[in-house]
Amino acid sequence: MALAEKLRDALREFIFYSLILAAAAALALILLRFGPRLLAVFSFLWPLLLSTAVFLAAVLVFRVLSPPHSENQSNQTGEDFLHFVTDHTPEGGSLAGPSVSGEDAETAQAVGEQETKKLL
Repeated sequence: MALAEKLRDALREFIFYSLILAAAAALALILLRFGPRLLAVFSFLWPLLLSTAVFLAAVLVFRVLSPPHSENQSNQTGEDFLHFVTDHTPEGGSLAGPSVSGEDAETAQAVGEQETKKLL
């Protein structure tokens, strides 16, 4: 009797997980009964499975054959790309020239708007 009570208590405590397990078991039984046979699936998908296996083998071969990258080289490449994207040189200056501020910025904006109107 003690075992039966422990099982009932455990079932009450884990009712959500029990329901998910029962649903998964029912789904597995339905698929086994009404689903296609494994050989039918394999005969339909063998080109895809073969090409995937060849691709993974090629990835492994290239990984073994390619030389390891040094940590210093990879960091430098990332920094160069970051400077390119942010449009700044490593020395702290801008590749676009000095920044515009104050009245010069308003003048530059007005000139830009006039040029845009000309193009339209």
